[in-house]
Amino acid sequence: MRFNSGWAWTALAILSAVFVILATLQYWSMEEDAFILFRYAESAAHGNGLYFNGDYGSPERVAGYSNIVWILILALVAKLGIPTPAGARAVLLLISSLNLILLYYLTKRITGEHRPLNLLPPLLLATNVCYLWYAPGGMEPALFIFFAQSAFLAFMYEEEHGVRFPYSAILFALLTMTHPEGPLYFLAAVAWRGARRWRNKEIFLRDGVWFFIFWTIYFGFLIWHLGYYRDPFPTTFYNKGVGHPQKLLPGLKHLLSFFLDSRGYILFLPILALPLRRKWDRLASPGPPQGGVAGWLVALFVLAGVGFILVCGGDSKTHYRFIIPFMPFLFVLVAAGLARLGKWMRNKRALAVAVIASLAVILAVTNTVLFDDFVPRGNMLTANIAELVKNPRYLIDKWRYSFAPYSHHPSTNVGRWMKENLPPDSYIATGQTGNIPYYAEMTCLDIMGFNDQIIQKIRMERNWGYNTYILARKPDYLGDYDVMMRQYGDRLAPTRLVEDPDFIANYELYAVIDTDRAVRGESIGIQRFVLFKRREQPVELEGWEYEEALERFISKGENVLSYPCDYILPPGYKESENDGKEE
Repeated sequence: MRFNSGWAWTALAILSAVFVILATLQYWSMEEDAFILFRYAESAAHGNGLYFNGDYGSPERVAGYSNIVWILILALVAKLGIPTPAGARAVLLLISSLNLILLYYLTKRITGEHRPLNLLPPLLLATNVCYLWYAPGGMEPALFIFFAQSAFLAFMYEEEHGVRFPYSAILFALLTMTHPEGPLYFLAAVAWRGARRWRNKEIFLRDGVWFFIFWTIYFGFLIWHLGYYRDPFPTTFYNKGVGHPQKLLPGLKHLLSFFLDSRGYILFLPILALPLRRKWDRLASPGPPQGGVAGWLVALFVLAGVGFILVCGGDSKTHYRFIIPFMPFLFVLVAAGLARLGKWMRNKRALAVAVIASLAVILAVTNTVLFDDFVPRGNMLTANIAELVKNPRYLIDKWRYSFAPYSHHPSTNVGRWMKENLPPDSYIATGQTGNIPYYAEMTCLDIMGFNDQIIQKIRMERNWGYNTYILARKPDYLGDYDVMMRQYGDRLAPTRLVEDPDFIANYELYAVIDTDRAVRGESIGIQRFVLFKRREQPVELEGWEYEEALERFISKGENVLSYPCDYILPPGYKESENDGKEE
């Protein structure tokens, strides 16, 4: 039976359903950083500008995001009256499913006609733990992949048919405005096309039009960004220290972690088969860009993604967020390697089919089950699959859980508590600027600096004396998780703030909020959010009085942060006089 487009669409429909099921099972909580984007989007939708505190009368000119296209899509969702978290998840599930279809046709252009092997990259993507975690998690990786694959297919179609108007230039421009490494993908396309034109001694007017359209859109965006925020770059650019030489080594470690700890090196084995029998098609071969000719651009896209990790130092978050954007193209090279292996063994067809099928199964299992064990908290997927086998209704419960009105995250509880217990016009300060300010619905000072340009630039200059600035802003309440205060030292403001005499003189302990983190209904520990309130009048601290006060705020033996407590500790809590019980 011949494998045709009908069979391909049936298989892709099944794969999309599998992806949605697995993404539902994998779901734990919307990514916290997504709620920063939701604040910007909702502020724009309500007519208050693209500002973090725009809905609360504080239009500070700071861009704490680097994905304007996704922000605008979220703003449209909010404008339609759809709850932003649920709407974002629905849109991302749709885009993530479309990515599987695009990936099949992208692979088909590299490996040839409709064949079962072309389904391998969509299968690997649909079952990859990292993709399942981030694709529907409120952030932009799935949208970036959508634009990258669409730009690739449009670019190749224009190259093959000589289309006069280069629509791919628009797609590449949207790509650059969806994630910071987008320009590297465009430069990869420029290098690919330039090599072909130089080798074949030809040049076309449409190439200049293509180049002009892209830079008109992209530079127009940069000019708007400079005029709107008075800065050409978002704060994330300064935080990451993009291009700093010290980022190279962390970037290499990040890549090695993916390819060693997660056994991603197995992906390289089929790619090594590409040089077998004969050299891969030359990049500048004349004629339509089929097979290896187009494959060179896939390889350049992978290199663009790797290059971005090297210049930004990788990412501290789990599940390899910065590798996801080029992961589909890596899978295409895997399929191309297996196809080349089949051609090398064409005289032994039965053996070739058996070998390729076996390798495909090994890759799929490694990509899902074994990979799952090496990613922190990743084994939730296999555990949830086991739960589904025992109880089919578990999927329905998880689906409802995924689209619940509130994100299931400890910071969500903190934000909701603030909304219910603090004055509505309170000015809060915290380093947890995702769920907390979103659900508290209050003006927020981001002491990490992602949404505060002054703090961000102070941190960029490695000047840690920004306590004065934070205290000068006079937030009514300031808080963070106790583990954050203890663990990160100079990297986080609260640790240094609680050791600052001015902070101790102006702030007092107000409440300790216990948030129980649960996975699959089982507690995995308590996270304790410590909240301080600004005093009406500062207290005088001299000599031993200051030392005693310092003991109350920092972690030295048992103190207020480590005592067992109820859900909320109201004002008046005294740990030293009554052994950790309320007054």
